[in-house]
Amino acid sequence: MQGALFLLFLVLLGIVLIVLGMTTVILIPLVVVGLAVLVAAPIMAWIRKDEQRSDSPSADPTGVPTTREASYDPVQEP
Repeated sequence: MQGALFLLFLVLLGIVLIVLGMTTVILIPLVVVGLAVLVAAPIMAWIRKDEQRSDSPSADPTGVPTTREASYDPVQEP
């Protein structure tokens, strides 16, 4: 939601600058930032989805067994 509001603000600011006759020196960086936001939003969502997926316990065994994965009796020293 915050990203959408930020992008809306950038678009409205760009329209105002065009209407007021500002030079392209200000308009070009505005367009570059807007395109960067459009590209960065899906990438950030993909990274966030991967982080949430890695937090959940997996059914595949890992290098160190957890209590869920351990299906053996541990060896005890005599």
